[in-house]
Amino acid sequence: MQYPVIDVEKTGKRMKEICDLRGIQAREIRDYMNFAAMQSVYDWFRGKNLPSLDNMYALSRFLEVSMDSLIIAEDEGDGGTECSGRMQMLKCELMDLRYRIAAGALLVYLLASQNWNGQAAK
Repeated sequence: MQYPVIDVEKTGKRMKEICDLRGIQAREIRDYMNFAAMQSVYDWFRGKNLPSLDNMYALSRFLEVSMDSLIIAEDEGDGGTECSGRMQMLKCELMDLRYRIAAGALLVYLLASQNWNGQAAK
């Protein structure tokens, strides 16, 4: 078994892809991490450097993904079909979440309108 080495550039691209899929902007990460400037987040996305272990953990919690799903090892290449599969899974989860939110909002609207109509009739 070969010693695993993180591909910093491809890991940064993965982080950016996940943020894009979730509609999260770099400034939101900066605010969550309580950074003074955006440069650290941009450096992560460009693959210039990696977040510290604490920041990687916080980022994974913020993005609601495992730390392992953020990291690409050099021997993984571009992530291949595994990466595509994970990205597809994230897209599906995001779409499912959007449908659930829309369905919940519709239910709230219908219940509110029923209550309002019931009170208006009294």
